[in-house]
Amino acid sequence: MIKLRERLCFMLVGGLLVVTGQLLPNFLSGDVNAEEKESKIAEFETIRCKKLSIINQAGNDMLVMETDKHGGSISIIDNLGVKNGYFRNDQDGGVFGILSRKTPMSRVHMSFGGVENTAFVSVGYQSEEKNGSLILSHDSNGGSITFIDKGGMYAGTYGINDNGGLAIYDFSNPRKN
Repeated sequence: MIKLRERLCFMLVGGLLVVTGQLLPNFLSGDVNAEEKESKIAEFETIRCKKLSIINQAGNDMLVMETDKHGGSISIIDNLGVKNGYFRNDQDGGVFGILSRKTPMSRVHMSFGGVENTAFVSVGYQSEEKNGSLILSHDSNGGSITFIDKGGMYAGTYGINDNGGLAIYDFSNPRKN
């Protein structure tokens, strides 16, 4: 039979093992806080959030990934806080854009999808003073190219009309069409 003293020693050793088993994991791996200046490198299997902002050293947003009613979007922001580009979903499908630094107008805008599986690409410059661009599009009839002058007016379109023939529209002289 085990004496009382031996029983107490075994109970003490067992208690120490239990306490050590509870405390040791906390000393081996601490929590990772991504906001600490000298944080540790952390690996995450999955991160779930509605908005994720990548900031610069001043704390300003530089890259924002977020969700909205149409899906997800990624926005690229410069040091002045101006959005310079985006990749997102809209009601028709995917959209990509590169924006002007001076105005909120697109320099390059592409969208794909829609009810008729249309595609639209616009390349140009728009500001409060002047405009000018080239628009390439595809719809149920086929492809078209549209030119916009520096005044923001449609100058002409080359495309496919409803019966499959070539359509040329000169908006500067409506009688030629």
